[in-house]
Amino acid sequence: MDMKDLLIFKTIYEMKTLNRAAKHLGYTQSNISARLQKMEHELRTLLFIRNYDGVQVTEQGARFYDFAINTLTRLGDIKTGFNRKKSRLLTSELLFKFLVVEKEQYSVLATDIMIKKSSEIEQELSQHCYDNVICFNPLIHHHYQRVATEPLMVGLLQGNLEESKTDLPIFMNSDATCPLRQLTLELWPDTDRLIEIDSLENLLQLVIRKQGMAVLLRFLISADYQPVDHQTYVIDYYHYQPQ
Repeated sequence: MDMKDLLIFKTIYEMKTLNRAAKHLGYTQSNISARLQKMEHELRTLLFIRNYDGVQVTEQGARFYDFAINTLTRLGDIKTGFNRKKSRLLTSELLFKFLVVEKEQYSVLATDIMIKKSSEIEQELSQHCYDNVICFNPLIHHHYQRVATEPLMVGLLQGNLEESKTDLPIFMNSDATCPLRQLTLELWPDTDRLIEIDSLENLLQLVIRKQGMAVLLRFLISADYQPVDHQTYVIDYYHYQPQ
């Protein structure tokens, strides 16, 4: 027995005849009759009493109708939920960690999330549309309007050590438009300790392994990261939605 059988049973119950049910569903009457007999055989009970002008539901058939209605309704609800258009979010990797992983402002189940480098955000918007765009750099795009500007606390972090070491290499993201890279270059314009890393994930892993330090969001301070000092800086991020 499958969902089609439940639909056939429901239609027979509501239309009172095999002939009308067959026409409604686009089956032959013989096919409908065979499917009904198969259901009754599997359930080991009589669902309808056939007579000259149609069918009469039995007590077991009435109970089975309640089951069929409930099952088909739940299936419809599930299909609707699966097919419901998800909200689309475009953001950067670090903001994904902050907004989705840390703050849980967006659900990965209810949201289609695209992660791009800061330098790739505007190019992505030229090709696809999003319900929410959250980025570090102000957008110049006539289809989107800014709905919020929020601050983020950042600082120089390193992997957890017994004591801070201030002479470690300083890592920075290779993304030229990343505000953390820009702040790093402002703070240490002349040092030869700067090392460019090709991805944020690689940079974070190097810091965790205590091979260097980096300017990062302070929400990362945990068992893996500790601040090098008490200095705190503020950078903004921007939330855009279609006009």
